[in-house]
Amino acid sequence: AMEKAPGGSKWERALELFEEMKKRGVQPNVGTFNALIRAMGKAEGGSEWRRAVDLFEEMKDAGVEPDTYAYTALISVLGGAP
Repeated sequence: AMEKAPGGSKWERALELFEEMKKRGVQPNVGTFNALIRAMGKAEGGSEWRRAVDLFEEMKDAGVEPDTYAYTALISVLGGAP
């Protein structure tokens, strides 16, 4: 399990940084999405699996081609879902 960071968990902070990137016009790449999807799997009890699926869909909608790691990360997150 991920340890708590001030003001929330690390996966929550990762999402905040992701949103900040997009606001500043930085286009996320496949590595960014992979890290975020994997981070959703670190949420307590696998509670953020839906968000991982949403991120996967957002990646495809943004024209970023999922790679093998993206599919593996998503499968891993879904495997830990309640």
